[in-house]
Amino acid sequence: MKKSLLLGLSTLALIGTATVSHARMNDNSWYVGAGASWIGTNMENKVSLENGNGDTGPSKVGLEDKSAFGGTFLVGYNFEVGSTKAFTELGYGFDSSSANGTKTLTDPGDATSDIDTTLNRFNTYSLGIGTNFNIDQSLDAFVKVSILHSKFEVVSKSSNVAGGVNGGTGIKKVSRWGWAPTIGLEKNLGSGFNLKADYSYQMYSRIRSGIETSTTTDADTLNKINPRYHVVGLTLTKTL
Repeated sequence: MKKSLLLGLSTLALIGTATVSHARMNDNSWYVGAGASWIGTNMENKVSLENGNGDTGPSKVGLEDKSAFGGTFLVGYNFEVGSTKAFTELGYGFDSSSANGTKTLTDPGDATSDIDTTLNRFNTYSLGIGTNFNIDQSLDAFVKVSILHSKFEVVSKSSNVAGGVNGGTGIKKVSRWGWAPTIGLEKNLGSGFNLKADYSYQMYSRIRSGIETSTTTDADTLNKINPRYHVVGLTLTKTL
């Protein structure tokens, strides 16, 4: 939470600095774009195993990244607010990013189980606003803050190790809101084409999921996942 707050404050500070910007390459204009991105996960999963005899409490296990590639389509508009050169973008992104982690847990009642968790992300909608400042005649730097909405799938598996706990599998599909600060560079290629290279750190609200692993001991697992993603992208845009 402290890291997220620090990132947010840093981004706002960058935006404040960028408001003293110079002229943008394409002022007061619509544009469309398409691009590709690399996605890496950075998240922690807190898991627990419970039954009628007690509770282990949360135990942390990192979800290992299976780096993925994705695509993005967007439409944007460049505009001025006083002397500030700004832009807003509506985007749609898709990827096959997946993260997985395994943890062995034992509660006070000696119910022990291997907990395996997989988190998959599908499509992402974004709405962002930002500003940019001129480096030279054909190169701008920019900062942006976006609101995100994505669909996720959590697959939870539990296998018996000891204590009479039966294995089970649970699948939960959810949607979550998030936000992302972004920094990047934009190169004017001429004829209305620009190339954007950027880095985003995407943060979503917590996902809770679990499965019942035994009907006799009422044992179940509980996952608390905080989705975090590093995203590096390249996008080609065309001014309309």
